[in-house]
Amino acid sequence: MPRYAITGISGSLGSALTARLVEAGLGPIVGVTRDEFKAEQISNRYGGIGGNVRCMVVSEGITNTDKLVQIFKGCDTLIHCAAMKRISGSVYAAEEMVSTNVVGTMSVLHAATQAGISKVLVISSDKAVQATNLYGATKFVGECLAVQENAFSYPKGTRISVARWGNVLGSRGSVVPIWREALAKGEALKVTHEGMTRFLITMRQAVDFVMACLFSMKGGEIFVPILPTATMVDLAMAMYPANDPVLMGVRVLNELRPGGEKLAESLLSEEEPARTVARELCGGFNHAIKAFVVLPSHRSWSNEPYPGDPILPNFVYRSDRGEQLSVEDLRTMLEEA
Repeated sequence: MPRYAITGISGSLGSALTARLVEAGLGPIVGVTRDEFKAEQISNRYGGIGGNVRCMVVSEGITNTDKLVQIFKGCDTLIHCAAMKRISGSVYAAEEMVSTNVVGTMSVLHAATQAGISKVLVISSDKAVQATNLYGATKFVGECLAVQENAFSYPKGTRISVARWGNVLGSRGSVVPIWREALAKGEALKVTHEGMTRFLITMRQAVDFVMACLFSMKGGEIFVPILPTATMVDLAMAMYPANDPVLMGVRVLNELRPGGEKLAESLLSEEEPARTVARELCGGFNHAIKAFVVLPSHRSWSNEPYPGDPILPNFVYRSDRGEQLSVEDLRTMLEEA
């Protein structure tokens, strides 16, 4: 049975992955966090010392390669979730963001290879596509590092791939918990711009996608789920029950937040469709998940043909294109958030 390692295990995705793996009887799981209190909470939840989930506290974060090698030894599969994700960090914690998202990712990849891990999946973000702030730029660099590390790791038996998606409904720091707090106070829900759109995914879908990527990966791909989109105004309206009047309403500011906020998100860059295929990912917790798979522009480590159907080279995958979810559809999604 695979032994899993998860960086950022105390974050929203790390916690959800841990819960689903334990629920499915998979593990053991070794987690990495720098939050001592959350580490103890997670450990106690799954049996304490000697349980099937073991949280390792690394106070300096994920930049200590030697320490990570010790932690990863004996693991088969690594999911790299740890990251600084707040756009404000681009301004007020720029060095820490580069240290965690770039240097830390390098350390994780090197440690995984040295520890003999077979599969590594690096979690990225739609912000990495045509980045407009430091956070997006660090995630883009992290993707590049993950893909090209295969040139060195692949011959040693370690395959590395990337999963890139949009906004996870209800995750820590996302807009849904902020709006729920505002509703509880009887305040209006603030939307930064009437034309803002986003790709949306539930946490359960994100975990399903991670497991499908791990099952399907060959090394060097960037997996992108085929996701629905919505306007942020409609998402705000969906926060209100269908049978209740919108008392305070939705306040549209029509100004983007400082730090490089986008009106629409992209999950494929203008250059990527020419080397992207569409396919179903089989395995994991679901039978099949439809996805785009971006193949590396430079693939020196394997000449093995990749399955999938090529997409049009001028294909545009942006949140302001195509059919969008209705308010009622969004209410259904929010039930999982």
